[in-house]
Amino acid sequence: METNVNTTLNSREMSMLDILWNLYNLQDERVKSAFWMRAKNEVPKNLYVTDYPDITTTEHYRQAMEDVDKGRVSSYASLKDFYNEMGL
Repeated sequence: METNVNTTLNSREMSMLDILWNLYNLQDERVKSAFWMRAKNEVPKNLYVTDYPDITTTEHYRQAMEDVDKGRVSSYASLKDFYNEMGL
């Protein structure tokens, strides 16, 4: 089965990522699979951070909770109400 696919990639109208994505999508499943196998093997093992610090131990968190306790936090029914209070 033959299909006609427009493979023209114009960098003036698209970002480089869009061009690469379109090029990837034009490949057959065998090429796509090989690409993902290689990408998976080349991704640094420490790319993703999994040990996040406990935010509740930070000074900023303590200050925020103090603001809540002392009633220094405002809430608004809508963004329009917020803008009205800010004088905007």
